[in-house]
Amino acid sequence: MPVTATAIVTTQAKHPQVSEIQDVAAQQSIRLLWDTLQTTRDQLTAAQGTIASLVSQINSLETQVQTNQRGVEQALTIAQQP
Repeated sequence: MPVTATAIVTTQAKHPQVSEIQDVAAQQSIRLLWDTLQTTRDQLTAAQGTIASLVSQINSLETQVQTNQRGVEQALTIAQQP
């Protein structure tokens, strides 16, 4: 079962109230911070999607392992009978 990472979906960056900042350098810095925050949020959302997929696959594998273990135990019990 190969794992496929969830794609990062880039969302539209919003810059709330940045236009109210009078200092151009500060305004640019704040925009850059908002862009970085948005990129990080997008990456986190993708990582959470991948994690959810991995958890689902692990749970499925755990169920298969438990089923196989019961079968092996039953086969061993049968094989040990005289």
